[in-house]
This record gives sequence, C-alpha cells and structure tokens, in this order.
Amino acid sequence: FSLSFSGGTLQGTVSLIFCSAATLPEPLVTPAMALPQLSQASMAIIKDTAAVVAPHASTITKNFYERLFRKHPELFAFFNKSNQAKGKQPAALANAVVAYASNIDNLQAITPAVELMAVKHCGLQVLPAHYPIVHDNLMESVAEVLGEAATPEVAGGWSEAVNVLAGVLINAEESLYSQAEQRTGGWRGWREFTVAKRQDHVVHSKTHGSISSLDFIPTDGYDGPFEFTAGQYLTMRLGRTDSEGHHIAPRHYTITSAPGEAHLSCTVKQIEGGVVSGLIHDSLCEGATVELSPPFGAF
Repeated sequence: FSLSFSGGTLQGTVSLIFCSAATLPEPLVTPAMALPQLSQASMAIIKDTAAVVAPHASTITKNFYERLFRKHPELFAFFNKSNQAKGKQPAALANAVVAYASNIDNLQAITPAVELMAVKHCGLQVLPAHYPIVHDNLMESVAEVLGEAATPEVAGGWSEAVNVLAGVLINAEESLYSQAEQRTGGWRGWREFTVAKRQDHVVHSKTHGSISSLDFIPTDGYDGPFEFTAGQYLTMRLGRTDSEGHHIAPRHYTITSAPGEAHLSCTVKQIEGGVVSGLIHDSLCEGATVELSPPFGAF
C-alpha cells in the first residue's frame, strides 16, 4: 500500500487526467469517518508507550511482514514484492504506526491518510476477513520485539487501538465498494475483461520504455457505458505467479478512456525490470483476459 510519512502526517499520491467538467460524474465519497473510540485506559497506554514503540517500529514491521508471509503466503497477492525487497512497505507501515500513536488524541491529523488507505485497499479488494490476520500477526511481532515491555496491559491497549482502526477502515471500504457497484456499468470485486484493442507507441528516447494503450471490455456480455470520475484508476490482476509460486500483486493504472464510453482503457509504460509492465508488454495481446477491480481514487 503506497503510503509515505512526512512531518507528522501521512501522505499519498494520486494520478490525474483531465476532461470537460460537463462529463464528470459524481465522485465516490469516502464516508465521514467516525474517529476511533478507544477506551480511556487504552488511549492512556498508547500515549504513554508511543515514545517507547517508535524507535522499534521498523523492527516490528519488518518482523511482521516476515511473519505474515511465512504464515499466509497467499497474501503476497496484495503486495508489490519490489517494494518489500527495497524495504518500502515495512517503512511505510512503521511510519503509519508512529503517526497513529503520536496523534491518538488528535486523529483528525491522520484522517486524510486513513481515507486514502481505504481507497487503496478497495482497489486491491481488501476484505474484512483480512483484518484479523493482520491484527494477530502484528501483535505477535510487537510481543516478540518489545519483549518484557509488552506487558498484558500494554499489549491490550495496542490490540484495541489496532482493532478500532480496522473497524473504521472496514466501514469506509464497504461504503466505497457499495458506491462503485451502484454506478452505471459498476461492479464489486474482481471482474473479467478481455483486451479488445491494443496499440503500441514507439518512443524515441533512451530514457523511456515502450508504451501500450489497452482497451478492455467485460466478458460477461455487458456492452453499456462505464461511469467513473476522471482521474480514477483501474487495478489490474493478471492471474500469474512468480518464480516462487506466489501470485503477482495487482497494479494500478490511470483510466485514459472518457467516462461514459463502452470500454475502459489504460496506458502502460514498460519499466526496465518491471515484472507486471513486462508481462503486459510481452504477453497481453488482443483477446487476452485480465481481472479488473472497479475504478477508485480521485483527483
């Protein structure tokens, strides 16, 4: 999940495209998030231990991901292995943990980041059943790294904080899933599409790889328009596995077709060493099928 931390708040990046204001459908709206209602005892524990946990946050999250993938290798399907190998994902989660704890009595400061996280989760089709797995493995890592400092009281406070935030995300994500499903041409979950048209573009530059534009139509027979908001992205799942047998994580691509057309399009640049962009350019020909999640994101 592509989040970064800066100056006490979480930040994210969203790709943009532009179209006439007259063609803009109503954007999906993340519901006003009710701030987590921690017990006073747990809030006091988080405030008292935040400074103790912060120096160990990176170690905790590194331990967490190693534990998570060892026990649940199927969850590799949600994570970009390149980001894992470079340490970006553990660092992002560590910063998120520190931001949450540091603002536990001022959660308005991280509300925009939590909203962005919910949107990213929806693109990847994160479901309520995934949250207990994250909670349990994260708490096991906290206990292992903090050792005796992770007393039952401390562990209980952090466990409640994790569960309360998970509840906020689950509710926000369900609202977004429902809105996406109710749009014209909309759906919930992964939907199979076929590549109806592929156009390759020659780029005369040593610093740019080849670029392919792809038009998708659903395989379920729907031939009507697709409603979305300009600037949103598709999340593409190729259904391939890597050399270790793990499912390759989906990727996000900005939609380049206009709202209301009877197909969805995106344009993919081939990245040197990029696993998914390489597969797309080498093997995603007209007639090939992929799975897409509904358009999410915003300007």
